Amino acid sequence: MRKVLLALVSLATMGLLVASTSVSAVVYEQTVLAEDAVGDVPFLWDGKTGEEWTHGSEGMPITKCGYVDMIGYSLSQHVDTDTGEDVYTFSMEVNGDLPQSADDLPVGIKRVEWLMYIDLQPWNPVADTAVDCPFMLNLTFDGEGYSACLVDYVLIVGPVLAILDYGVSGSTLWIQWSADQIEDLDFFYFEAATRVWWGGPDTYGMRLTDMTDLNAVEGKEWYDIPWYSL
Repeated sequence: MRKVLLALVSLATMGLLVASTSVSAVVYEQTVLAEDAVGDVPFLWDGKTGEEWTHGSEGMPITKCGYVDMIGYSLSQHVDTDTGEDVYTFSMEVNGDLPQSADDLPVGIKRVEWLMYIDLQPWNPVADTAVDCPFMLNLTFDGEGYSACLVDYVLIVGPVLAILDYGVSGSTLWIQWSADQIEDLDFFYFEAATRVWWGGPDTYGMRLTDMTDLNAVEGKEWYDIPWYSL
């Protein structure tokens, strides 16, 4: 069963999958939590219906890498009414420990990414593949270490706009950024995803390995979850 929790709270502690944040004044917080099906790697879709389809992919080496199989994720926003700081945190839990060395990657895979797309329209792989996606949050492991950034999304990649704070522990990760870094958007859609690369960043040598489930949350439109900013 998929579930969503939407909450507006005062002086709340961030819940499952959300990074801890020190609180010095009144904080208003909004969080969306969603579960994701286990064992649905790699992400494929039916070309006629747009629905997720993974049949026939069981033998691919990447299916054995639990760190690309999402089991839950969240997006939170909190505003400190004393400082005025407006901060987003995207968190994810995966079905296995996150990689720590190149030996943890399948042969031929150069890097792994954990992503959150910010869309202005709901994306779907059949009727609306070219939606306006101004930003992408990206946590990357390249075999040597981790890095996180905000990307001006252009098709597959794009220029880096900012280096972001992040955390990695066991099977969980988080990325944090400020509202002004995404132009203080009042409303957007978001998708969670994982991705692997066997080519360089200037190639198309990549594939999505998992993505937000179609029925992840109530009110979802295709693979996108609506978000109304505080």
